Amino acid sequence: TISISRLRQITAKRTLESKTQVPHFYVSVEVDVERIMALREMFKEEESGNISVNDFVIKACALALREMPEVNATFQAPASVLVYGGVHVGMAVAVPDGLTVPVMRNADQLTLRQIAAKSKDLAARAKENKLSLDELSGSTFSISNMGMLDVDEFLAIINQPNSAILAVASARKQVVVGEDDEIEIRRRMKISMSFDHRVVDGAVGARFINVVKKFLENPTKLIS
Repeated sequence: TISISRLRQITAKRTLESKTQVPHFYVSVEVDVERIMALREMFKEEESGNISVNDFVIKACALALREMPEVNATFQAPASVLVYGGVHVGMAVAVPDGLTVPVMRNADQLTLRQIAAKSKDLAARAKENKLSLDELSGSTFSISNMGMLDVDEFLAIINQPNSAILAVASARKQVVVGEDDEIEIRRRMKISMSFDHRVVDGAVGARFINVVKKFLENPTKLIS
């Protein structure tokens, strides 16, 4: 028998509440990430900074939430939905004694390089347990990325009171059929959204994840 940390107790309580109280539904798509990888290599060659795939994902989600604010919302009992004015993205970070979700505020207003710097700072201080309460609360949307852990696909539990969370799997080389029926080897990545059906309907969820996909497959729109 092993006693669990206070953080793990909180995680257990909140995930149980979310899974039992929130009607989850899921939507998955595959994203071509060749252009993202090419941009990352260009940044490295120019010594203009190391931008992670997750930084692109945060920016893409932030812009998608600005385009579709009905997803940037929460259910309020008994019968209303609160739509947030600010886009505050929570990013799940694994720490030694569990999981924490630091919040990047007004992510839609940050440049890609600002997001990269902020995400590195938040993740580093999360692992050192140096985040303030303000930096751990107030998210309007969340992202869980296990791309670095060699996974094909996974589904995340919604981080209440958010109405949605994005799960990001590993990018892999795949044989694909191009638009002109030519065979190509390209890097592709599975992303999956979990939605609160009280706030987001299936068609809206499908549109939203495809807006995220559109931004990720056209990453120059994320650096302008």
